[in-house]
Amino acid sequence: EQQRRPLAVIVPGDAAIDDFEAALRLFHRDPDCVSAYPSPSLSPYQDLLTLPFEEAGTRHVYFGYPLTINPKASFTREQLVDHLESKMIETRPVMAGNMAEQPVMKQLLHRTSGSLPNSRMIMRQSFFFGNHTGIGGPEREYIADSIIEFLKSSTRK
Repeated sequence: EQQRRPLAVIVPGDAAIDDFEAALRLFHRDPDCVSAYPSPSLSPYQDLLTLPFEEAGTRHVYFGYPLTINPKASFTREQLVDHLESKMIETRPVMAGNMAEQPVMKQLLHRTSGSLPNSRMIMRQSFFFGNHTGIGGPEREYIADSIIEFLKSSTRK
């Protein structure tokens, strides 16, 4: 039998916490808050969106919930992001994406293996929105409903 050990020791007090400790506190306080809360609502739209998933027996802490617009969708990332922003839902692009396309790489000697299609797709078609303890049930539903509203209207065209 495997021995259960704490991943980290959290000392109460005024000590500054890092991102890792914040994630642990968040997870232990409200496991549903840090899960992929919109996934069940958005799963009927997997032909349009690539949703994050968890392998059996794992648990993720989503600081941001990522979405990727599938290449064959009838809308762009920018259109969905504009819709969400108009509903006062802040979004952020996935900045890392394809390192080979970053401007600094023109100055660095490097080798690229293949065309990196997945990295290119993430860089051009992915974004995320925040996920933290300040987002409650009604806010979660509002985000999912706003995405679904857009998806339904964009597929009717």
